[in-house]
Amino acid sequence: GKGSAAPRGLRTAGPVKAPHLTTAGRAMLDAQVGDLEQRIDSFIAQEGALAAKARLLWSIPGIGPAPTAMLIAEMPDLAG
Repeated sequence: GKGSAAPRGLRTAGPVKAPHLTTAGRAMLDAQVGDLEQRIDSFIAQEGALAAKARLLWSIPGIGPAPTAMLIAEMPDLAG
């Protein structure tokens, strides 16, 4: 179906690394980043043309979900 086009999770860097933040602050940022990544995944998966472009980009070695989302967002010619 539509939802199967995007892999789960854009994150590649792991949890937020900010030694000056409290554990609660890092947890809050991690949750916010996770929510945004999920929303981006869902948007790409629901848009047929974007999902097709994403699958093509993912086929390139070294290009995963995070770079794919960035490329689609920053290069309108890829998404159009």
